[in-house]
Amino acid sequence: MQRPIARGGPSKTVVYAVRANGTSPGFEFYRAELTEKEKAQMLRLFNKMAEQGRIANREQFKRIEGTDKLWEFKSFKIRMPCYFLGSYPKSVTALEAL
Repeated sequence: MQRPIARGGPSKTVVYAVRANGTSPGFEFYRAELTEKEKAQMLRLFNKMAEQGRIANREQFKRIEGTDKLWEFKSFKIRMPCYFLGSYPKSVTALEAL
């Protein structure tokens, strides 16, 4: 299974991680668990990353404490961990949501 694309842009492409068994828990969480308002809030963050390549507001995007390579998109109580995909420097991969 290809990685589902959350949002593509000139600076980055935000994609959902896919497990070896073909499932994508982050994508399923976004699609099935979030309200339309919550989806719109997360999509705004994905858009900002895709368009600008960064999110300066640490309330919305920051490194997860105690890690070197894990970051999180954050909108109110919704958090989606992610990492920058090394083999694709313009990609940000969203993991499972918390």
